[in-house]
Amino acid sequence: MKRSPRAAHLVAAVILILMTVVLYWPVTSYNFITLDDNEYVYENPMVANGFTWKGLRAAWHKNVVGHWHPLTMLSHMLDVELFGMFAGAHLAVNLVLHTLNALLLYWLAVRCGAHALAALFIASVFALHPLNVENIAWVSPVSYTH
Repeated sequence: MKRSPRAAHLVAAVILILMTVVLYWPVTSYNFITLDDNEYVYENPMVANGFTWKGLRAAWHKNVVGHWHPLTMLSHMLDVELFGMFAGAHLAVNLVLHTLNALLLYWLAVRCGAHALAALFIASVFALHPLNVENIAWVSPVSYTH
C-alpha cells in the first residue's frame, strides 16, 4: 500500500516536533539567569508588571541594554502577563516558537521542491543544532554591549 504525500508530511512533522521537544524539554525547569534576564525581565519594571499602558509606551520609546526592540519587550510582557515570573513557562514559549520555526522551514523546503525526507533533514539540522540553544534555553538574548 502506497502512502500519500500528505501522510508522509504529517509523519515528518510529528517526528520533527517530537525530536525538538524531547531534546529541549529540560529547559522548562531552568531558572532566569543573571546575564541579561534581570535587565530584560525580572528587574525591568517595564516588563515585570506585565501589560500596562506605561509599559506599552515605554516598549516603543526606550532602549533596554542599549538596544531598541519593542517587539521583544512586548513578548516578555505577554509572558509575564500569562505566566508571571515562572522562567520555565517563558522558556516553554521559546521552545514552542522554535518548534514552529522548524516546521516552517520544513514546509518551505518542501515548497521549494525538496523531497519530504530531505526537508525533514534540513529542518532537523536547524531544530537540533547546538547553535540554536541560546534561542531556547535563555529567556532573553545576550547583549554584547556590556
